[in-house]
Amino acid sequence: MSLPLNPRGIALRFYLLAVFEAQCRLDPDAEWSSTRPLDGSMGWRDFIAIDAAYDSTTERYMRKTKQGRKLDSSRLRQVQGALRTFEEMDGQALVEVPRKENGQHRDYGAFVLMRETGRGVLPTANRYRVPTLSEFTVDIPRDFFLHGWVSVLCPTEIATWLTLRFLATRFPGVHNESGVYLYGEYREQWFGLRRDAYEDSCAMLLDIGLIRPAQRRTPPSEAAPAATDFNTLLASIDFSQPSQPNRYEAHRYQLTDEGLREDALEVCLREVVHRRNESN
Repeated sequence: MSLPLNPRGIALRFYLLAVFEAQCRLDPDAEWSSTRPLDGSMGWRDFIAIDAAYDSTTERYMRKTKQGRKLDSSRLRQVQGALRTFEEMDGQALVEVPRKENGQHRDYGAFVLMRETGRGVLPTANRYRVPTLSEFTVDIPRDFFLHGWVSVLCPTEIATWLTLRFLATRFPGVHNESGVYLYGEYREQWFGLRRDAYEDSCAMLLDIGLIRPAQRRTPPSEAAPAATDFNTLLASIDFSQPSQPNRYEAHRYQLTDEGLREDALEVCLREVVHRRNESN
């Protein structure tokens, strides 16, 4: 599935927050149902942090607009935009948004969350269901949400981190011994990450302490399959492309979940200031 990676949108962030909310509220194997309004106190709107440019004239973080837009109304519009993005993903739609009685307008507050693989093409939609312990899942530590990382990282950084996390979950031995990695053919076709976005995201994740360069515990020949063997393993997860000889050694990474315990905003602001000072 192609992830919604619009750099100015909140779609990926909102879906992760909705899944996190469901898993905090519902029992394993329970089907998703909404008990939260879109707007108002503790509504979905309040779960979202959005960018707001600073206006030195008014000394506020929200410039005046002809529409008189405020932070709350801007967050609501962002949530509605994310729901439209999810709905327009055809057979892979991540939500269903019913129409109001007049049939002309969406009833955003009544949206229904779909499974990670999308609603499917059958009339009966695949609603999101909280996974059980026996199912294969990619574990996301709660600190990713509670310390603000979901709100601070940009979409490509989140997607890159989730991709590395998927590989670490699927191949824990390789991750622990010699690190996980991706070559271009798999990165772009199966994870939708272009080279520049992936490399820039890895550089940022390294600098803010969410991943590290792989630290080999034993010689590569003893620790993990060779690069071509690892590509064969990737192909076993419905990656139907045959393995090809690799022309270079990819960068290998290991996750450092200790970094998630830090306050995301403080860490990222510190890194932005550091990068700005280095460029001057």
